[in-house]
Amino acid sequence: MRLKIRTKIIASTALIVSISLIVSGFFIYDYAKDIIREQSIKDSRTKLAQISFQLKKVQEQVMKTAEYIVSDEEITELIRTPSGLGIEADYFRKQAVQERLGRFVALNTFILNVLIAAPDGQTYSNYSGYEDYFDGYLLQDWFTKMKDVRNGYSEPHPFFFISGNRQVFSYVLKYRPIGEPESNSKPGAEGDFHYLILDIAYSELSNVFLQSSRDFEQIELFTGSGALLYATRSEVPKPDVRFMEAALRAGDSYLEDADRIVLVDDAMNQGWHQAAMLSKTRLFEKINRIFYFYVLII
Repeated sequence: MRLKIRTKIIASTALIVSISLIVSGFFIYDYAKDIIREQSIKDSRTKLAQISFQLKKVQEQVMKTAEYIVSDEEITELIRTPSGLGIEADYFRKQAVQERLGRFVALNTFILNVLIAAPDGQTYSNYSGYEDYFDGYLLQDWFTKMKDVRNGYSEPHPFFFISGNRQVFSYVLKYRPIGEPESNSKPGAEGDFHYLILDIAYSELSNVFLQSSRDFEQIELFTGSGALLYATRSEVPKPDVRFMEAALRAGDSYLEDADRIVLVDDAMNQGWHQAAMLSKTRLFEKINRIFYFYVLII
């Protein structure tokens, strides 16, 4: 009889201790999850800020190059030279523009091509012999979408570079050279404007994201017009796609549900913004294993 009472007391004590340990374990687990979550968000924001800083430097270099080109008086005068020149004189005129543009490309390793499209249909580039190619190049969708924009970046597209196609994205600037009078067309009409196109190596974007891409389930970069410039993964589960779209529509820097966290960063020029997604399953994977092991022991 005494043995039974003793056994019951031990069993009751063990049960109370086990329940206490499990309850305290839940509290510790929940507390630890909050710490991991907060620290992860903080670290992820820092990584996104670093990405934005690097991308902003690329943007600033591209815009400075564009400013130098459109304000270059020698290029302006060479392009403005009236038609009717002899074949030889016209060749040397275009050659002079090509050499001048080539200097700007030489200063920026990520700018593959500089192209000026004049209102008379002539094109000028740092590469010679591409005139026929550029005629078709400027009919592609990426450029036609940009023709009504004062300045901005295109969606990624192929560009035939030396020996084959390269993936690029382009900065397009619609401008009227300084001192050039308007034509007889309606002021502001397309015929009055030149277009400057800077074709930028797409690898410049992928290199920026290379280190941080492993820390996120997905990172997407958009232009100010909403065109997708870069994504770490081409195929993403539909629930994740919808949640990232919801985060971007909300216009907030943060959105969270039971399965994921999305952070939005827009500290770049011309409306560029990036969205990065963290998976809670991946985020809490290690602590979940420890907790399950802890419960199993108890």
